[in-house]
Parts: sequence; structure tokens; C-alpha cells
Amino acid sequence: MDDINLPLPDTVVPKLNTVILDSIAADTVAGRIPHFLSKAEAENAEIDSLAANMARMTLEIPSGLSEGIAPTAKAPTFSGNTPLGLLLIGILVLAAFNRSSIAHTLSRYRSDLWSMRRRRNVFDDSETVSFRGVVILSLIFFIFGGVVMFYLPAQPAVPSFSGICAMMSLLAIYYLFQICAYNVVGYAFSDPMGRKQWVGGFMASQAYTGILTIIPAFLILFFPPWRQVMVVCAISIYIIARMVFICKGFRIFYTNFGAIVYFILYLCTLEILPVLAVYKGIGIIASYSY
Repeated sequence: MDDINLPLPDTVVPKLNTVILDSIAADTVAGRIPHFLSKAEAENAEIDSLAANMARMTLEIPSGLSEGIAPTAKAPTFSGNTPLGLLLIGILVLAAFNRSSIAHTLSRYRSDLWSMRRRRNVFDDSETVSFRGVVILSLIFFIFGGVVMFYLPAQPAVPSFSGICAMMSLLAIYYLFQICAYNVVGYAFSDPMGRKQWVGGFMASQAYTGILTIIPAFLILFFPPWRQVMVVCAISIYIIARMVFICKGFRIFYTNFGAIVYFILYLCTLEILPVLAVYKGIGIIASYSY
């Protein structure tokens, strides 16, 4: 009988599940054969690890690096600013070397601040002021007044020496403008003696303001948390000096009731509008310096 070629059924290849093998391979440490820990071995390993951690914690001595209050950055100040320090110390040293001229000038300014006497005592040797003393007292007013003006808007994030110099320049320009304006007004509405007394009272008020502003300015620079209190103190000193000067001007120019109208115009023109302009200038300088 001839062989009959019958089609054989397709060979069935069994599929091998490799999940267990993959798990073993994943748990296998490099260089070691797959293995499983018994419950006793796992407990012993856990105990050994805990004992090692306890021993390490016991042997560690606190160094202080991770304990206590976290450090914070110190607020920026001018204490390390060499140019400003040289400027402040330099003007004080200059004043110390010229103390006799300054004392003589302040002695004359003391009477100019309020006195209305037109003829001085024969034995009064303070008829004229020392030019050197006037210049040094004016510089003191510019420098320390400029420091207060720089910190007037707010505490700067990064102190700027150029910004504080700009404030000093602004105060100097305002000072010179006032001297010119008071001379013109005094020439127009008073006699030469009255004009001289009025301008002398202004310069005396600014000189004493500069002297009294030295301590608040230093405290603002080296103790920033005191900024608000010291700024208020410096502004109070300036306002009191201005009130004394304005009162003296009223005594000089008041002749009758109609003079009050001119005095009010003077206050608006020379005492209010320029101050607003200076305050605007302070804001502009602060916007570029802070």
C-alpha cells in the first residue's frame, strides 16, 4: 500500500512565563547569584542596620552647623564705603583744624539767628564772619544734609555713593538759589540793613541745622534700623530752624496789615514751591540710585 502523505498538524510551541525570572533578575545584586532571604536572616539584617545607625548617631558630636537660628544677610550699609568715609571724616577733620574760625562764625550767627539790633556793641568783635568758617559750615550742611535726603524716601537695597553725591549737589543748588532769592527780595522790599539781617539769619539757620544733623546722619549710615527715627529727627531740626528764620523775616518786613499779603506771597514763592521742586528732585535721584 502506497504511503499516503497526510498533512501533519501545526506544531504547538508552549509559551514560557518569564515573570518570575524577571523578578529574580531585578532583585539580584551584581556579582551575586539569585537568592532569597529567610525570615530570620531578614530580621537579623534589619537589627544589624538599626544597631549601626544607633552607633553612628551616638558617636556623632554636634558641631553647631545644623543647630540654632539660620543666618541672615546683613543689611547693606555705607560702613565699608571708603569714598564716603573719607568724605565724612575729611570734612570733620577740616572743621577741627579750623575750629577757631568756626567758633567765631557761630558766635556771629548766634546773634544773626534772631537779633534785630541794627547797631552792635562797641566791644563786640564779631562784626564780620570768617569766610573760611562760612564755607566749612556750608559744606557740613551740604554733606550731612545730603545723607539724610538720600535716605528720606526709603532704605536703599544697595547703597550708592553717586546717588548720595547727587543729593548733596541738589541741596547745594537749593541753598545757593535761596541766597540769591533772599538778596533780591530784600533789595526790593527792605533797606540794606534789613536785607543783610535777613540773609544773615538764613545762613545762620542753615549752619546750625548742618551742625545738629551730623549725629542723625551718622546713625542713619551705620544703624539702618534707626533710619525712620533719625530722618524724623533731622527733618524736625530743619523745620524748627526754618520757622525761626521765617519769624525773623516777618519781624523785618512787617510794617502794616497790608504787608501780610506780600508775606503770604513770599511764603508760597520761596518757602513752599522750591521745597516741592526739591522733593521731586529727590524722587528722581532715588529712582536712579535705589
